[in-house]
Amino acid sequence: MVPDKERSTFERALVSGWSSINEILDQKASKLDMILYYVHDARIPRIDSYPQFVEEGLDCFALEGSYYDVDRKCMLPCTLKQVMSDATHPAHYSRRSLVFTGETRDGKTFLARVLARRLAVMHQRETNMQLRKFLVVRGVEQLKSEAVQAHLEPQVPVVFDDLMPGKAMHVNAEPTSFLKNLFEPVSGELYCRYTCAQLAPAPRLFTTNEGDMDKWLALRSESGELTKAHKDAVMARAVFFKTLGRLYSEAQSAGSNLESAAENMLAQCELAKCTRWGF
Repeated sequence: MVPDKERSTFERALVSGWSSINEILDQKASKLDMILYYVHDARIPRIDSYPQFVEEGLDCFALEGSYYDVDRKCMLPCTLKQVMSDATHPAHYSRRSLVFTGETRDGKTFLARVLARRLAVMHQRETNMQLRKFLVVRGVEQLKSEAVQAHLEPQVPVVFDDLMPGKAMHVNAEPTSFLKNLFEPVSGELYCRYTCAQLAPAPRLFTTNEGDMDKWLALRSESGELTKAHKDAVMARAVFFKTLGRLYSEAQSAGSNLESAAENMLAQCELAKCTRWGF
């Protein structure tokens, strides 16, 4: 990849507008059914389908967890079980976003969906089970949709899949405030590149293939340089889990295509409707 300083004006414009171009090329990216998931969705593997989950619970996942302790001013280890189950822990999901890092196709996104579903079931108790939900956002341009914004409700978990936080904000946004509002799971406004989005108090999970946090958080060239204050804003509001191996459930390991299964189920339902209507 050509360094930013060596790019032509056209190349910079192409990079800046790539998410918009990608949205046009891949129309599926803007479809609500690719963003909104209900807890009964067949595309999400059961958490007990992961090897050893029945015996070990959340400790079965090959993850290395750490968080920044604001009092000791250093990184401390933690486990997924502590973050998900111990409400008194300083890195509990009610206080911080969960960030999963690792290699491509190691199961981060699947695990994030599984945990988001678990949280949706736990916290949306006053909602009918069939209507409990969470969101998987793959680009800030998806937040432009009024249909998506309508589901940014309290206690509806949001998975930001492979989002580059520093690249997501508007050029006129204040970086520290933007990053605080993005990572702290409370109500806050995001001044994004394409829209202003109001995030509700709800669990937030991030996935990224980028192992270098500076590169992951890097700002757009017109927004200036990433500073220690920017990084501190994130470190104090996130807990990090690095994958140590593939996080595959038994269904995924066996090569089962859960998304195809869900599409087949939908196709069968639509076929049944057409048959009833005499087509």
